[in-house]
Amino acid sequence: MPVRLSQWIDAVYTSFWFVPGIMLLGSMGAAWATLTMDRSFGEAAAESVPILFTGSPAGARLILSTIAGSMITVAGVVFSITIVALALASSQYGPRLLRGYMQDRANHYVLGTFVSAFLYSLLVLRSIRSVEDANFVPHISTTTAVGFAFAGISVLIFFIHHTALSIQANEVITRVWRRIESRLPKAFPQDLPDDAYRMDGFEVSHGTQKEMRAVPAPRDGYLQAVDVDDLAELARRKNALVQLEYKPGEFVTKELPLAMVYPASVLDDEDVLNDILEEFAIGINRTDVQDAEFLINQLVEVALRALSSGINDPFTATTCIDYLGSAMCRLCGMRLPGPFRTDEKGRLLLVLRYHTFAGLMNGAFDQVRQAALGKPDILIRLLEVLERIAKCARNSQCETVLHHAEIVMETARRTVGIESDLAEIETRFEAVVEALKGGNIGNA
Repeated sequence: MPVRLSQWIDAVYTSFWFVPGIMLLGSMGAAWATLTMDRSFGEAAAESVPILFTGSPAGARLILSTIAGSMITVAGVVFSITIVALALASSQYGPRLLRGYMQDRANHYVLGTFVSAFLYSLLVLRSIRSVEDANFVPHISTTTAVGFAFAGISVLIFFIHHTALSIQANEVITRVWRRIESRLPKAFPQDLPDDAYRMDGFEVSHGTQKEMRAVPAPRDGYLQAVDVDDLAELARRKNALVQLEYKPGEFVTKELPLAMVYPASVLDDEDVLNDILEEFAIGINRTDVQDAEFLINQLVEVALRALSSGINDPFTATTCIDYLGSAMCRLCGMRLPGPFRTDEKGRLLLVLRYHTFAGLMNGAFDQVRQAALGKPDILIRLLEVLERIAKCARNSQCETVLHHAEIVMETARRTVGIESDLAEIETRFEAVVEALKGGNIGNA
């Protein structure tokens, strides 16, 4: 998928206007359909179907105006509650978590239900005529509006329950975890050619690097996505080598090199330069389109706030650590793509910035460990989670797990003053080492 399209889809997916907008169009279509039925056989239907509205034009106006007024009022209340929930989530769990609330489809459908009922009632209301010998009462449409009102009541009850549930710590953490679970296979695809998983074997010579020409970044912001396939195809057609200077999630600065291209003459064509820039999506925020570490950082942020002196909620922190451990266990069973992309003849086309297991482990646990100074319960949970990861780790991953266990143990020796707590931490450390004996520490 082109990166600009994926960037647009992500912006739409996190917007409050898209689903309500679609539902508004649906309500316009529903108003047209029911009014058409009313004009065709509404009077006959009202006489034969007991549940249809059979009142006068004044009665229909009263019902529709009441529904329209109440629906738009409740829509305002729903919007206010949503803003309060967003403010609470931002202060309690971190502003990065707001994306999760913005992506919550339930809130979109609730808001869409109320504004759609309001618009539907207005459209039907304008069709009522009360002129002598020419009365028009939309029996089917008015009954449908009453159905919208019942739906609105049900949705309001659901919304109150959903909002109360969505601001609970475990629900917030679980929502982020579900997003991680769905995004990891997309961020680290397992069906690439074998050369894409190579970590070495290719080398860009010093002479080639000196002759490369820079592609300047067009704006400041975060690199959200790179269309690797199209960029590789462009490099193949131009018989060029492209070396990326950033990976998704990193901040780029305008006019600094976004990528380097060899040979430099390729960029003499302005169209080629523009084609290369089209393969990069840069925005004001980090997103999880290709940035797996962004979601991991969200769990880390919740854990850090829970460990802060102002909140001091170790149970939330340990829940975050548990889910971070599960994410790392998932990564242990996956092949992480390397930096190289080649053509069918094995010629090097792209050199990418890439994620490593060690880098992701650092991102998941370093800051949490640093915030856990003098907190034996958190240090114990870190070692328990590392033991779980050790049972999944393979080859050189074991060295990374051992490194983290050792620095947790060193942190404990420096900051935990109670002997019994320190002894418990040492026991957990020995369990990690024991679990790693089944791995291949020291093997590549």
